[in-house]
Amino acid sequence: MFFLLAGEGHAQNILNNPGFETGSFNNWTTFGPNNYVQSGSPAHSGNNYYKVYGQFNTTINFTGVYQENASTPGDIYSADGWAYSSDSDEIHGSDAVWIEVTFQDASYNALADYRSAVVTGNNIAGFGGFSTWFDLQITNQCSFTNASALILSPGTVTNAVDNLVAPAGTAYVRYQVVFSQGTDNANGSMYFDDLTLNQTGYTPPPGTQWNIVWSDEFNGTSINSSNWTFETGNNYGWGNQEREYYTGNTNNAYVDGNGFLHIVALQQSMGGFNFTSARMKTEGLYSTPTYGRFQCVPPCLRDSACGRLSG
Repeated sequence: MFFLLAGEGHAQNILNNPGFETGSFNNWTTFGPNNYVQSGSPAHSGNNYYKVYGQFNTTINFTGVYQENASTPGDIYSADGWAYSSDSDEIHGSDAVWIEVTFQDASYNALADYRSAVVTGNNIAGFGGFSTWFDLQITNQCSFTNASALILSPGTVTNAVDNLVAPAGTAYVRYQVVFSQGTDNANGSMYFDDLTLNQTGYTPPPGTQWNIVWSDEFNGTSINSSNWTFETGNNYGWGNQEREYYTGNTNNAYVDGNGFLHIVALQQSMGGFNFTSARMKTEGLYSTPTYGRFQCVPPCLRDSACGRLSG
C-alpha cells in the first residue's frame, strides 16, 4: 500500500507580483508615503522595480511594503530579494534597510521573525557597493518584544538558519521590505526587485497525527475505476523517449486477488511499438492534499504496486 504523508513539496514562490511587473503594488500593502513602482533601467529583471525612501519627519520612521499569505505550522520556506542603491542617490547616515519574514497567528501577532542582513551606507561595500544589484538572503532569526507591531523590535539576531519553519500556531506568513530613516533625515533611496518567498516543504509539528485521506488496498479481483484511470498510447514517448505502448488491458495491469496490483511490461507489438505496459493515474479522482509523501507499507513485491494516501 502507498502512503502520501504530509511533508514533501516543490519549491514555489508564493509571493504575488514579486517583481512589480503589474506596474503597481497589486497584492502588496504599503506603509509610509514614499513607495514607488518604477520602470526601465536599472530593473534587475523584467521592466519594473520597487523604489523606497524615508519620510523626512526628524524622527525614526519606517517605510516599506508587505504581503501576507496563509500558512500552517511546519511549513518550510526560504526567502530572499535583490536590492540596489544608486551612487547618485545613495543611502547614508542613519538609513538602514532589510527584508524580513514573520510568522503570525490568526490575530496577526508575530510568533517568529527572520531577517536578512541590515544594509547601511557604512556596510554596503560588503554587498558589492552602490549601483550594483545584490541578493539579500533571509537567514537570521531575530528577537522581538512587540508582537502586534508592524516593525518588530529590537530585531537582535539570535540564530542563523538555513530554513524558515512556521512554528505552532501559525496562520499567516508575512514578507516585508523595510526602509528605516533616522532623526538625521539622511536622504537616499533603495530599489528592490525579484522578491521570493519559496515554500520548499513541510515538517509536521511533534505529535502530529497523520490522517489517511485516500487509499487503495487492491482487494478484490479488478482495478477500482473510481481510484484509477489509464493513460494509453505512446504519446510521442511521454517526454522521455519511452518505447512501449500503454494499454488498459488486463494482461498489462491487474489485481491478483491477494491484495497486489501488477503492472506488467510485455514484448508484443501494438500501435507500431514492440512492447506494451500500463500507465495508471489518480488525477482528478480525489482532492489532493497540499503536501504529502507516498510510503509503501510491507509486504510488497518487486513487480507490484500498492496505494494509500495520507495527509
